Amino acid sequence: MKRLFFLLSCLLMIQTVSHGQVLISLLLGDKLNSDKLEFGLTTGVTLSQMDGVAHDANLPTFNLGFYFDIKMKNAWSFAPSCLMLAKMGGKGLASYPVGDPDMDAVLSKGSVNRQLAYIQLPLMLRYRLKNRIYFNAGPQVGLLRSAIDEFKVSSSQYEGTIDYDIASGFKKLDAGATTGIGFSLREEKSMNFGLNYYYGLVDIQSGGDDSGYYNRAWYFYLTIPIGVSKGKK
Repeated sequence: MKRLFFLLSCLLMIQTVSHGQVLISLLLGDKLNSDKLEFGLTTGVTLSQMDGVAHDANLPTFNLGFYFDIKMKNAWSFAPSCLMLAKMGGKGLASYPVGDPDMDAVLSKGSVNRQLAYIQLPLMLRYRLKNRIYFNAGPQVGLLRSAIDEFKVSSSQYEGTIDYDIASGFKKLDAGATTGIGFSLREEKSMNFGLNYYYGLVDIQSGGDDSGYYNRAWYFYLTIPIGVSKGKK
């Protein structure tokens, strides 16, 4: 069942990217692509965790946004992007009391998946090699949109998930550094595959209790240029 859900999710993501590309192409055409500028969609899978919080595994989520690649001198370029749909967090955190004795008795039997939804802005410099491999590095900032603890419960009393809004316990702004590697399918205006790693430098929990909670994440991504003929991708 989990494999089927994952497959359907992948198909939905591909369909969303395809529809988004068509819509933006119709609106903008090739106006955002030139000899010095490339624009397109970026999508992929994020595997995230929270340093300082005990959990069983990385949280897998999809990400989606857009990117620019602005050529500079020689093999250098400035490659900012904006991930409008992106999540951080962790999977399999220990359950905790929420203040309601009846609910606490139920929730104590389960585990927690923490999902922190951000708008993320990686602002990276890129260096390209002649074999079409490139390296990225730069700062990244994130603006928190929502924060949810999803309690997964399986007991004789209740089986399912219960969501709790925990946004008040986290700072609105996250910041850190990102670095990674990628590969271009062609020399110019091409689809790219890559892997980035994000290292958060801001304690994301609010309240000033020195919790030491920091976001960490791996990004497996695909970029698709928009407004470029198929022969140039």
